Amino acid sequence: MLKQKFTLNLLIKISSFAFLLGLQFSKAQINPCLPIEIYTQKEGASISKILVEYDKFDNIISREVIQYYGNSPTSSKVVNEYKNPNRLIKSQYFVNNVLTKSVEKQYDNLGKLIAETESNGVKQNNRGTLVDNKFEQVYFNEDGSIAAKTISENSNSGESISRYNGNNVLISSKRNVLNASGKIVENENNDVLGKVKILEKNTYDSSNQILKSEEYVNDVLKTHRTYEYTGNLLRKLTAFDANNTEDYRIEYNYENGNVIEEIAYYKGELSGKKVKTYDEKNNCIKETNYNKNGLIINETTFKYTCK
Repeated sequence: MLKQKFTLNLLIKISSFAFLLGLQFSKAQINPCLPIEIYTQKEGASISKILVEYDKFDNIISREVIQYYGNSPTSSKVVNEYKNPNRLIKSQYFVNNVLTKSVEKQYDNLGKLIAETESNGVKQNNRGTLVDNKFEQVYFNEDGSIAAKTISENSNSGESISRYNGNNVLISSKRNVLNASGKIVENENNDVLGKVKILEKNTYDSSNQILKSEEYVNDVLKTHRTYEYTGNLLRKLTAFDANNTEDYRIEYNYENGNVIEEIAYYKGELSGKKVKTYDEKNNCIKETNYNKNGLIINETTFKYTCK
């Protein structure tokens, strides 16, 4: 069971990581279809469902995640409101149809966020304002005193976030550095109180395809990943530990420009496989996760709305 769980988590983690980095998994660069339902099950038993609704500008107006635990499913839903026409001005969060918090945003005439407030329907939880080109978010305790504060600063070259406790003492910071194409070349998380700094460095080729990622803990290299391509299609992702020994790898197989298999190996041994099926518009409509013995871990189906 532990190995099976690791296999599934590994496939999900790598797929999500590759997606965030903009890796090429499909030949369809611009797809007029948007996902409206993502349903995961095993042997007919529901595991989870994600339902998404859009407005005419393709903004997400609601997103609901349903987790099935026996006969008691749990729903988490966010409902969004926009203006002008793609500017998010309000988000309401619900758990089992009960409003838990509401976030409202204000912008200047150029569309820059200048204020944000969060409340639980009774009182204000936090308040954010733009001060000297820095966005300051203040979080409150139950009695209204300041619990924490974050200061965020954005530019074309990256973003930084500093977090302070109620006594205005720096407790943590985050920063990332972007290249000229907007790709992350450095991403740092610094736990000041715990004295742990994690730094990830990414290297790209001339086409902005990621070639290598390195992770340092307190300036000591702990792990790194390498990426191999055929053209602009990722073929292999390999992760190594601090001793430069292979930890895990994912190999990708394609058909008509779409990835149809993700094969996972852990410590040199097959640990699982994900198989994908597509429709005529290159939308992935089914993903099946298998363990190393070829038994199904779960299946996920996708439904879309297309223009």
